[in-house]
Amino acid sequence: MNNLKTLLIITILIIKHIVLSLHHHLILNGNLIHNNMIKFKMVPKKDPRNAEAVVNYHALAVSNGISDLRAIAEKISDRSTLTTVDTMAVLEALVSLIPKELSDGKIVQLGDFGSFRISLRSSGAESPELFNKSLIKETKVHFRQGPEFRRKFNDLEFSKQVG
Repeated sequence: MNNLKTLLIITILIIKHIVLSLHHHLILNGNLIHNNMIKFKMVPKKDPRNAEAVVNYHALAVSNGISDLRAIAEKISDRSTLTTVDTMAVLEALVSLIPKELSDGKIVQLGDFGSFRISLRSSGAESPELFNKSLIKETKVHFRQGPEFRRKFNDLEFSKQVG
């Protein structure tokens, strides 16, 4: 139990560090850093339920690469007293613990970062007695941003990708 408590405390500290680092990179001295604009492209969409629907254009975020667990661990290590190996160990433990906690029926709350929870999709039964687990079709993991994490994105700028 002590090891789990220590791991959770270190994990929350790392996540707070990630949130603060993200905020630092997005806003510097109260000014938005414009080279961190969210790029988007326009995509045509039509309501598939209505054959006569007019095409509307919607924004779709454009990514510019992937930042994997190792890259995140290295960045955390650069900004803290933890080594990359120590940071990777904590993040790997977090990745293995979250599904365990969720499968135990818990909502996993990670401070300002947010929380994870499970939802189910099932077919219906005519009565509770006729319902069985084979009617459960899918489990989903939902992430809900914490209020502080969400606020970090309030003042983002956007840049339309041409072409």
